[in-house]
Amino acid sequence: MLSSNFGKRNGSSTANQWRASRCPEVRKGRQSNCHNQLETPLSDISGNITSAKSSKRTIEDFFKGQATKKRRQDGPEPTTPSATEEPQASTESLVDEDDDWAEDPDTPRDVDEDLGSSAELEQPVTEENGWIRIGPQPAGLGHDIHSAPMSKANSLLKRKLRISGQNSDAKVPGTDSASVEEGCQRLMRELVATLTEHTNGSVKRLCDYTGREMSWAPGPKTVSLEADGSLRYHAAPNAHLVMNGLNMVKRRYPIAILPLLAVILNANVDTQQSTIAWAFNALCNTASLHYSFKTVVSVKATRFKNWAAWDEAKQRAMLEALRTVRKTPTVDEVLSTPDQLFRVDAAPTQIRQSSLIDGENSRWERQYPVLLRIAARYELNRNDFEFYLTIPLTGLNKRVFYPFHVLSRPQAQTIGWNWYHLSRLAARMLNTMRKKCNKHAEAAGLGDKGMNEIRLVYWMVAHFSSQIQTIKKDMPTATREEIRFQILDRWGLPIVPWVQNVLCASLCKGPDHGIAMQFGITEPVGLESFDPVRHIDLSKCTITIDTIATNMGMWNHHRDSWPQIREILRAVPLRHPLWRIDDCAGNNIWGAMADPTINPTVPVAEFDVPLVPIDAWFQSSVLRPRCEPCNVEFQNLGLLVQHCRCTHSSVATPMQEPTSSEQDDIDAKYWRDGFTCSWPDCDRVMGSRQQLERHMRMHTNDRRFRCDWPGCDYATVDSSHLTTHKRIHTRDQRFACDSPGCDYVATNAQRLADHKISHTQDKPWACDYPGCDKKYARNAELTKHKKSHTGQAEFRCDEPGCNMVCTQAGNLRRHKDRRHPGWRERETTK
Repeated sequence: MLSSNFGKRNGSSTANQWRASRCPEVRKGRQSNCHNQLETPLSDISGNITSAKSSKRTIEDFFKGQATKKRRQDGPEPTTPSATEEPQASTESLVDEDDDWAEDPDTPRDVDEDLGSSAELEQPVTEENGWIRIGPQPAGLGHDIHSAPMSKANSLLKRKLRISGQNSDAKVPGTDSASVEEGCQRLMRELVATLTEHTNGSVKRLCDYTGREMSWAPGPKTVSLEADGSLRYHAAPNAHLVMNGLNMVKRRYPIAILPLLAVILNANVDTQQSTIAWAFNALCNTASLHYSFKTVVSVKATRFKNWAAWDEAKQRAMLEALRTVRKTPTVDEVLSTPDQLFRVDAAPTQIRQSSLIDGENSRWERQYPVLLRIAARYELNRNDFEFYLTIPLTGLNKRVFYPFHVLSRPQAQTIGWNWYHLSRLAARMLNTMRKKCNKHAEAAGLGDKGMNEIRLVYWMVAHFSSQIQTIKKDMPTATREEIRFQILDRWGLPIVPWVQNVLCASLCKGPDHGIAMQFGITEPVGLESFDPVRHIDLSKCTITIDTIATNMGMWNHHRDSWPQIREILRAVPLRHPLWRIDDCAGNNIWGAMADPTINPTVPVAEFDVPLVPIDAWFQSSVLRPRCEPCNVEFQNLGLLVQHCRCTHSSVATPMQEPTSSEQDDIDAKYWRDGFTCSWPDCDRVMGSRQQLERHMRMHTNDRRFRCDWPGCDYATVDSSHLTTHKRIHTRDQRFACDSPGCDYVATNAQRLADHKISHTQDKPWACDYPGCDKKYARNAELTKHKKSHTGQAEFRCDEPGCNMVCTQAGNLRRHKDRRHPGWRERETTK
């Protein structure tokens, strides 16, 4: 089994003891095998939660006395810094409203299924510890189920393929619903062939990336469908089955980030700084490839169009570069300039006018003494503050606040980091938090309304000063250089400000991902002015700063699962049939300076294995994983990785224990006594209690998610359905028909693909029943139609005097809604 502690990275280092103390869920994970515990309901996770009525009073009390003050005023700025004066926020907008760089908006639609997340809280609930729960809540701790009946595994894979086909593959240029469905069926056959037979008709599967056993129950180890590159998205050899935790960390970034993150997490931060520097440099170069090849674009359809516009030579060069991080002539041709590669937001370079930069520099220079006062609260004198948290201001004998990792300082100096960069970064981070991470709390009026980019910089000074204070106390014999190197996120990753880098700074929910984000700021009362030293209380703060990798990896998993996700990431090997990081990838940083005081050291790979030939991506070849030295072929990549670790490993690697008979009993009980629907004539088994609750809402017609568009009374049982419905009102142009003269706008990619068939009248799916000449545009429609011939799965209406017979349960429910109103209420009272 994967260890629940930090393994060889931590050892007995006091620095890592500090990191564990900063992340109490990691400390807890050392004593308990948290990922084998049963799923916990929300009430158990949250502790004692107050009722909605008492919650409302608690929230009012919590905000009692807090005045909402307008900070973006007209008028002159103060001429001298004062302990009680706050500078005005810039009148120019420092953030782009369409900035989607930091977090990918294309969240997988099956993410709730993978997590088993609980219902969304529409009204805030206050806990005894002061946390305010709102919006989607974290999943329960979940089960660790290593095997599944073949029918259940089949069903799970089909659902994932259907979702990926609708959400991703339908956006590939030149595809239609028939080709997408045909591709899904072909891939389904290929994936089923990779499953390993276990006992009593059950099957198992190892993760293609790590060679570790995956779980068939929701959680960070659950089976997830992932695709690399941009060619034929979910198709051989591009589609793989991996752990959901890895899928969430990788997101839309190149595959090379996973082994490089693993190198940092596996290195000892006290004794292997040169190895960390190598991986850091390579991650910066991977981000440069990501941006220069335009794979950074968050909209999948745009990425596919970019890919289709390239000739085959460039496509090959891109795929090869992204899996090796090797600098080739093609890479040199497309590589962007440093000011584009190392940028803090999505704004074009031209916006950085000298007058704006000079204005920001002048404003913040007057506030520099205030920053020193904040740092002094955490026992940092001026020399400490400037050594740990500032860098020289280019061309001036002054310094500028820079709290990010020391390895990123040379890149900041390359682009001439100044106060304007800092202001734009703060504005982008705050905007992203409000639009995405904290949007439910903001909509409920629970956000820090007085927070702006200036206050955020104040808060960042307090946050990082407090972190340094803790490191110094935990490492009393450490040098200043060693302490500075330890300024890392909760998982031990270095933080950078560069927006396209997976190490980019992100405002994250600290103790739990289901609570409102609060900075711990108290608004001044009456005529009192805001003083960051007195009005920022980190003990009341529920926010921290992590890398995007850590933030997305934690996602909405239960907080006790976070250490396990980190361990999953550590298990990614440096060399793999799908990637092979070049030894020179981390020797320097392309287009910028690297830290000259550290000589990067190439890490030792666990084992060596040849890359899959690049031709496989252009021939759509099904992978046949093979160990050449042993002349053995394997069913899937996970088995090959496991074999290489057992047989050819050159370093000591903790091995995963084989499945025991006790685990087989746990698996069997899960599927036998699991979350089975108790509704009459419905025996569906769900993967978690939360999924079962969501499924039951379909039976009871609990349409709690209502459209707030004026005049619209649409209501649904699932929040994702409401999101799709709202596109009808907003006319979201992402799914607009591009046929001449057609103004049709669909609510999702699959419906758009189905609509386009109306222009071609293409119906390739013909019924083969004798005497029937029906044809359909989609195979799913043909399957439904065939049931009318065979009488398969008849669903009869049980209302008195009605003889309606349907071939699907959903059709019967819709019939009863139309013809027999109130039937659902009668069912519940039986």
